[in-house]
Amino acid sequence: MPPLVPLAQSYATRCQPDASLASPHPHQLPQGGKPVAVANLRKNRQTNRTGQTTKLTQGSAMSKTGITGFTHIQSLPSAGPISKSERIGALDVLRGFALLGVLVANLVEFSGEGYMSTAAQLAALPNPEADTIASFLVAWLYHDKANTLFAFLFGVGFWIMLERLKARGIDFDRIYLRRLMVLALFGFAHLLLIWSWDVLHLYAMAGFVLFALRKASNMQLLIIGGILMVFGRAFFEWIIGVTGIAKAALATAFSDQAVLSRQQDAATLIDQVSAMSQLVWYDWYASYYIVPWFFYVLGRFLIGAYVARRGWLQNATVLQPQFRSWMMILLPLGLLGEGLVALASQGLVSFGLIADTMLVDWLHFITTPVLAAGYLCLIVVIYNSGRWRSFGAFFAPVGQMALTNYVAQSFFIGFLLYQTGLGLAGQVGPAWLLGWALLFFVGQALMSKVWLARCRFGPLEWCWRMMTYGERPDLRRSQLA
Repeated sequence: MPPLVPLAQSYATRCQPDASLASPHPHQLPQGGKPVAVANLRKNRQTNRTGQTTKLTQGSAMSKTGITGFTHIQSLPSAGPISKSERIGALDVLRGFALLGVLVANLVEFSGEGYMSTAAQLAALPNPEADTIASFLVAWLYHDKANTLFAFLFGVGFWIMLERLKARGIDFDRIYLRRLMVLALFGFAHLLLIWSWDVLHLYAMAGFVLFALRKASNMQLLIIGGILMVFGRAFFEWIIGVTGIAKAALATAFSDQAVLSRQQDAATLIDQVSAMSQLVWYDWYASYYIVPWFFYVLGRFLIGAYVARRGWLQNATVLQPQFRSWMMILLPLGLLGEGLVALASQGLVSFGLIADTMLVDWLHFITTPVLAAGYLCLIVVIYNSGRWRSFGAFFAPVGQMALTNYVAQSFFIGFLLYQTGLGLAGQVGPAWLLGWALLFFVGQALMSKVWLARCRFGPLEWCWRMMTYGERPDLRRSQLA
């Protein structure tokens, strides 16, 4: 969360999955490609990825081409129970892909200077070249991009759920508010007992504001979301920096003495909870950094809701030309911009003015959504091409169990770094941790696939659903009629 060093150097990825999570940048999505005419939509039958066909008729879709080159397609959701064939598979793949970035960024950055290691400990590690390369790759490809995808997808899921429940005549307001309260309960338990960088509680708080803005117009969602996404966190962190109101809290939480205390005091579960609770207080609340992160998340939520309301992801097969055109623009720009940020923040190069901390931070705020949107377009294109089915098959099960897998990653990070586990904080560098993160994620993908072959939901997804609807859903697939 809030770091001692420049933002581009160590702001850790905060992310959380829920059945409706994840996050790229919205209004920058698709441009170019040929608009899809309503007449063609009425004539042509589109084949979905499950082999079933769906006919788009006047009553089920309407089309309008905007300045992005994307056709505005608004599909009428099914009024029956959501079947496996009705899942938007690309969303599961996106969540799974984002979870990989979340794991890598959280593990490498939380083990870094000021949190679980001191500068002297890191400097004494062997293989500094490998650690430098690993740190650069994490900063370039993962840092802030994964949680941008997650928050964006939360907004997407919000709007899709709204459409589906209302189409069935179900009270969306009551169900969704209860859903947020359960998420807040999970989040604060996760925050105080396991993982000080939890964002579930933050997602729940921002979710209430998203709910309050559900009747905003498309233009309002786009403008408010875009401003908050790019400038929200930057502005409030600037206020905190200028006023100096966080100086005492940051000095207390991130001094070498505090780091060594966290390494040594977490020898028992109770000590670990106490140490992490102190870090939560200083890192999130006493420093006031909860405020910029709240607006950071809210902006991404609103953009996700805007994209879902336009129907772009729901009709990605139809809009493949637009996604491909935007991918060719956003991905190179994002990789270039974030590459410059990573090089400068890691101290690998100097670009004159670009080396200035403030300019590097601002470039990061702008190019992070660009690269996240590029990732989104790339994954949508790959998923709908039909040539890379193994890609979707690998990531989708992880995305379907996003909440369970996110919390499992917290236990894994704690096991590696805390004294209640291996206690490796300050003893290993980014290169070693990156390798273990990738290996653990492969294990998550395999376990998720095995679990979902037998069960309809992940364990925590099942609990969330039960507490939201007030009844026990069938867990095992064999229980279905």
